[in-house]
Amino acid sequence: THLNARQQRFIGMLKNHLCRYGSVDIEQLYDAPFNQIDDAGLDGVFPNPAQADVVEQFVRRFSVDLGNKQPS
Repeated sequence: THLNARQQRFIGMLKNHLCRYGSVDIEQLYDAPFNQIDDAGLDGVFPNPAQADVVEQFVRRFSVDLGNKQPS
């Protein structure tokens, strides 16, 4: 399945969020900044439930707790 431009943008935002914060809660995919692409967030960008499920599985599998940063 090919991703449309909105879906690619959403995945890019998700990637950036994971790189910066290490994890994301599924619920966050329905709030800012992810709802900037579609008011409904994940479900609006991926209306096909199978696609939304793949994104959710990815998030659950690859979210990593980065712990607390120590001051340098």
